[in-house]
Amino acid sequence: MQRTKTLTTYTIKVYKSIVLILVACIMMFLLLRSNNRLTSLLFVAQYAYLFYFVLRGVFGIKYVEYDNANLYVNHNDYQVQVPFEEIKEVKLMSIDGVYKFILYKKGQLGKEVLCKPSIWYPFNYSKVDNELHRIRGLIYKRKQEYYNQVGPGGSVQLNSLNLE
Repeated sequence: MQRTKTLTTYTIKVYKSIVLILVACIMMFLLLRSNNRLTSLLFVAQYAYLFYFVLRGVFGIKYVEYDNANLYVNHNDYQVQVPFEEIKEVKLMSIDGVYKFILYKKGQLGKEVLCKPSIWYPFNYSKVDNELHRIRGLIYKRKQEYYNQVGPGGSVQLNSLNLE
């Protein structure tokens, strides 16, 4: 099957670099702003913990492509194929347009896949949201096809696989 669309922006490396620089600048500003050394260390430690989760989310963003039946996620040096029937739900994770694909079971990618379809998300939200709505429809359709092949007891019906 031919892949129809890439779901992650090509400028994701620029986005990650900008977020890293902003977080580093904020941390330096907070450290230099405080007068008391002990208070500043506690203050910075508190925000470092918060920024750790921000950076973990940003650097967890993967390059994602899809076709009518699967997601293709670049992970390190290889590509992982995730069938649509293994995706539990798709939802917006943050206000800057990072989407989360929550999987039914933990695999090579963990329990979720993050992607950022557009670096300009707040300004072109309707285009991005329409694309994700299309993917949700493809996921729903693929799940229906899969559950029609699998019988009520959870076993694959022989008629649906053309095996007799």
